[in-house]
Amino acid sequence: MLRKNGVRVEKRGADATDERAAFAVKATVEIAVPACEVAAILLTRDYDIIRRFNPTIVDGKDLEWRDRRRERTTYILTKPVFPLAPRDFVCSVRHERLPSGAELIINEPTTHREAPPRRGKVRATLRGLHLVQPLGPNRCLYTCVHEIDPAGRAPRALVNWFALRRPLQYMVALRELAGEMHRGRDAVASRGSRRWMSWMRISQNLGVQQDEPK
Repeated sequence: MLRKNGVRVEKRGADATDERAAFAVKATVEIAVPACEVAAILLTRDYDIIRRFNPTIVDGKDLEWRDRRRERTTYILTKPVFPLAPRDFVCSVRHERLPSGAELIINEPTTHREAPPRRGKVRATLRGLHLVQPLGPNRCLYTCVHEIDPAGRAPRALVNWFALRRPLQYMVALRELAGEMHRGRDAVASRGSRRWMSWMRISQNLGVQQDEPK
């Protein structure tokens, strides 16, 4: 459906030609960052970071952790799209590291006693996955597949219009953020390495001075 700025967006549904039918969206992009770093951004619980690549999210809260913190139930509140009411979600999120080195994150709709439906918000559902596959030591292929049911009275044509256009913005923002954070880590590591080398040279010089009287 769309190929721009290195991002490819596809859709699949019962009738891909019907603009009012529900469908799943798949988006892919290559990122010049190790797969583990991209997965760490996707799994972060810092909502200030999350909003940098997904500004539709207003807030969220983890309700329960399971299986040695590999799986959690999370509540998410998103911005309203005029003239619709805001949507919220309760999702089960599971993270797996595959034998190939790929990182897999699976989202499924669920319920939780601490997150009942709220007045003024529509409880929507989200299911899908994030797959981050290493292409080398400093490059990966990120694939995102999602199907959202906004529930309520949201016109399907409007939902589908956003569903095909939001992934481009999301993938580009994630790629830029991952690159920025990776460069920041490299800069810190480089400064640390320079300090270490400087300390080693000072130590060696002191050692030479101490040895000379002998």
